[in-house]
Amino acid sequence: MTLKSTILTTLLLSFAVQLNAAEQPGPISIETHGTYGSYAGSVERNNLTSETVAIDYTMETFGASAAVRNWDLSRITSLGDLDGTDTNVLLYARKKVGNEGYWGVTAAATYLSNNDNNTDQTFVPYGAVAYKTADGGNYFDAGYASIGFEDTTNNQITATWGVALFNRYVWAQTRLYYGNLSNTVQGLSQTLALEERLTWYAVPHTFSLTFYGLIGQRIYGYDPDTRIVYSLSDIQQGSAGLTANWELTPSLGLFADVTYEAYEKQTINDNYSATYGTVGLKYKF
Repeated sequence: MTLKSTILTTLLLSFAVQLNAAEQPGPISIETHGTYGSYAGSVERNNLTSETVAIDYTMETFGASAAVRNWDLSRITSLGDLDGTDTNVLLYARKKVGNEGYWGVTAAATYLSNNDNNTDQTFVPYGAVAYKTADGGNYFDAGYASIGFEDTTNNQITATWGVALFNRYVWAQTRLYYGNLSNTVQGLSQTLALEERLTWYAVPHTFSLTFYGLIGQRIYGYDPDTRIVYSLSDIQQGSAGLTANWELTPSLGLFADVTYEAYEKQTINDNYSATYGTVGLKYKF
């Protein structure tokens, strides 16, 4: 069975089970989503498609997750297309310390398998320590990822601060990305970027919108939220996006996302953009 067939089957099963389920969902969820991206102004790339299946076990003090992402990048004929599979696993643990709040640790690993000689058979580890106040109004974490490809290794450090605003109708999250490259790529040996996410819970527990943007530069980064490893050697100059989440029932959620990213490839003086659209479902049981 292909991954596309697996996704379709999972979606149909989710709807079928949902029609017969009346009880409140448990800690396990299955998520499936597909993405289509198109490039504007690129002299090398045409479009990107990807499909992801993930299963999560989420509790207040412990959680585990596994995800498989299959992707295809269409390029001009002389370069040939790229395709591959990224597999990610994640574990986290949290502990309440008196009345001070929650301390936690996260460990994740991604394995890349593809037909790109620079990034094939690459293991990318990620770890973070986090703190959340007892009332949940503030969150802090510091993370590290090592992205080691054939041409360079990016030692990435992230620092995140989240805060609840406007009587918890808005969650604001700020993250700093710092990358140190062992070998220069596209004329850079270090990168720095700042990302902001604002989530508005327009109808709490039913509908929310997330606005986000990134300024600065990234090469070969790891995103702790999406758990995606950026394996393109081009310089990401910035991005902006919007995500909508609908909780159709306590068990079934629908989400859609549109993202715009700007890139530069200095070696061929190519400045281009990418626009991605994603739709997916999440079923809890």
